[in-house]
Amino acid sequence: MQYSDDYVKFITKSLNKCSTILENPSVEGYKKLNQELDQIISYSKLEDHSNIQIITEKVKYIVDSLVTGHKLTNQILDLLNKCLRKIKEDITIQNHILDLNFVEEIKTIYDTIKKNEKDFIYSKNLKVLLITNDQFLSNLILNSVDSSIEIQTIENYSKAFDLVKNNGFDIIICDVTEDNFITEDFILTYSKTIPIAIFYRSRDLQLVLKTAKLGVRNVISSDEMAIKYLVKTLHTIYAEWEKQKKKIMLKPLLEDPNTKILVRDMLLTELPIVQKVRSHLTNEINVNSAIRDSYDLKVNDLIVSNSSLIDSLVKENFLIKEKVKNALTCPNCHAVDLDINYQCISCHDELFTKYDEVMVHQTCGFTGLRQDFIIGNNSYCPKCNKKISNSNEIIKKASYRCQKCLKFFEEPYIFYSCNFCNYGPFVHINGRTQPIYKYNINPKFEREFKKNFFILQKLSDYLIKLDYKLSFNEKADTNIATETFFDLVARKEEQTIIFVIFTSNLEYNIELLYNIETFRGHSTKVNPIVISLNEPDQLLVNILLKFNIFLIVSDNDGEILSKTKEYLSRV
Repeated sequence: MQYSDDYVKFITKSLNKCSTILENPSVEGYKKLNQELDQIISYSKLEDHSNIQIITEKVKYIVDSLVTGHKLTNQILDLLNKCLRKIKEDITIQNHILDLNFVEEIKTIYDTIKKNEKDFIYSKNLKVLLITNDQFLSNLILNSVDSSIEIQTIENYSKAFDLVKNNGFDIIICDVTEDNFITEDFILTYSKTIPIAIFYRSRDLQLVLKTAKLGVRNVISSDEMAIKYLVKTLHTIYAEWEKQKKKIMLKPLLEDPNTKILVRDMLLTELPIVQKVRSHLTNEINVNSAIRDSYDLKVNDLIVSNSSLIDSLVKENFLIKEKVKNALTCPNCHAVDLDINYQCISCHDELFTKYDEVMVHQTCGFTGLRQDFIIGNNSYCPKCNKKISNSNEIIKKASYRCQKCLKFFEEPYIFYSCNFCNYGPFVHINGRTQPIYKYNINPKFEREFKKNFFILQKLSDYLIKLDYKLSFNEKADTNIATETFFDLVARKEEQTIIFVIFTSNLEYNIELLYNIETFRGHSTKVNPIVISLNEPDQLLVNILLKFNIFLIVSDNDGEILSKTKEYLSRV
């Protein structure tokens, strides 16, 4: 089979990127290199160019070791560049035959470089379950691992259910050789809680794609090199799983529309949600109407209509609940809607007047208004008749004056009655107290929230400067009852740019891509860009390649902007 023009163009571009990355090696660079290699492998599988696929897989094994901490020596760098040149050469001369001598040379050189496999420090010993009825494979794996891997084997998936349920395995390795319902059920049951890797032995791409759809993210080849470095591969799988745990935990939260509103508004205002007494107890962000309208804040209305939302976020530890004070409630019905009554402390009359300046003679304690002290041009105390010649003899303060008994007092007698059940009157000590709380975003997740909720902010600002009109959360197809949305649509004259961010739902993402393709079918000037915050499923990568949709794998807003600029400059 000849290399298609699209294939040659794509692979050449990826190889150039790989060479550029190797010029400035770093761990982040190795991860990007792996992404390029994955795409080369995927495209080669689609067009059945096994020679390119196998050589690229060998390169990927080497890069995997660099990601997990192996030092990049000059020998390894030379080997990687040699492999990339070989791939480019095969494409240039239209060679489709795998050079077995070259593959053996890769193994020999790499084995020599890495003859001491103990140059890694593992964070923990792993408990691994191997499910296979192939005794040869089982023995091969058991003989290939070191003391950092404890492997337990079982021959079928029916027995594996109970074994996994009652044991804390760190990784499960599945030997999938055929498609059956029990295997599918097992993977569906455990792929979200335990990292699962499958051995790729059947060369059945559809079987691999199906397991990927079920939640398997790790494929281990059964060739000699993969088995030899299985220990490193398993530790890498576990390390990546632990790293992704936080993101996995956050995904449902970040994709829930109500939570998006709540967290976004808290981040925008940088204010907590605080409980308030407004004839009833309510939760709200205490912000004035000008700021609320300016930022289009919807969180307070949302909380009223969805009272359980805050409790669920506290339960998941995304919000921190903190007691700030107590509110008085009715001792009979616990309502906070109380009528407050004030009385004179002497005669209990409820009519009194406040005066901002009341004078007290320090010598005798007489209390009165200014005019009570003035006689002619001098001041005299009405009680002791002493002339007041020094202002220090007088204390000035605010006080109430009862209209009935005319006595002054600073603190009125306070009692309450309930507006809900009419209970009362009662004094404060006889009432009940209701704790009042405020809710702040857990600092542990704040950075992740900001990164996800404002991921398109720099991009939006850039497009606005280019005079694009922006639309957010636009329905993918207004003519059908679809629940898929384009995160950002930018329009200028006849040009349209669609931005979508992959979610954790594979079916949703697939539908999204088909809606993009349908949308693009109506106009030739539509440029779709898909953003994946982490490595997407291989099935999605294949669809992206098929539809020629540009993919950005990054959770960094600056990098997303940079790659978007680069892409738009070429189209």
